[in-house]
Amino acid sequence: MSPRRDYVGEAPPRHGLLCALCQASTSLTKAHIPPRSAENRGATVKRARPYIEDQVRRLEPPNEGGLWLRTLCQDCNGLASKYDGAYGDFAEALLPHVGGHPLTLPSRNGVPPVAVAPGRVARSVLHAMVALAPSFNVIDRRFVRDLLEDGDDLRLPGGMSLRVALTSDRHARIASAYHLHRVLGVRQDYEAFAEIYFRPLVWLLTGGPSTFGNSLPDQEGWGDATDWIAYTREAQRADLRDVLTRLPHTVHPSHRPGSADQWIEMSGPTSYVLEGRITS
Repeated sequence: MSPRRDYVGEAPPRHGLLCALCQASTSLTKAHIPPRSAENRGATVKRARPYIEDQVRRLEPPNEGGLWLRTLCQDCNGLASKYDGAYGDFAEALLPHVGGHPLTLPSRNGVPPVAVAPGRVARSVLHAMVALAPSFNVIDRRFVRDLLEDGDDLRLPGGMSLRVALTSDRHARIASAYHLHRVLGVRQDYEAFAEIYFRPLVWLLTGGPSTFGNSLPDQEGWGDATDWIAYTREAQRADLRDVLTRLPHTVHPSHRPGSADQWIEMSGPTSYVLEGRITS
């Protein structure tokens, strides 16, 4: 039986046969994005699969729990899972800061005083984004190779930045290779090479300054975690306020009351999108 994939849109056959990380032609396994350690599980996430009908994106009834794609082989999925515990601990520590918990400590520019292992969390996020955006292998094969070799000298592809924010929204979404442009109201631009919206965290891998308008992450002052990948894997604990200057709350543009219909979306045949809802 040929390995199957879970994505929206038609993609060249090679994208459905090769591991997104090592490029081996083999059976593919479920890559949970974000990892299951962040409560991305069937019991807590109802997954809906979007489809296009009459040029309108619609959602099928939820059919399986959790957000995942079959894009990594077993060995590469195992490599990525080395850092999932650090991501889960970080997400758990942040949850009280998006729900109005009465015992939360004062933050600095929205950055709460929680512990984080920046190098390990960044590796977890970027492994997930490679699984989500196989075009990484076209844009910067060196970065994918370095991630696969799991060395210490890792750098994002030139011109890309990793932005981060908080969200309390129960809407969950993973997507790649698309662009949003706000055509009504305040002119804004949102470029997603890869994105992960899953409470309490939002991660966006994006490019340089936009020529279409103000970047939404810049306008809202999202945190910049681009240099987290340079931290050693051995750094197990740092104060988040020492590695991030801002951490605002946000909501995905497509879910903003009063302005969701003011955006146009541009995507292609290799764009992926998967949405769901966190139920607990």
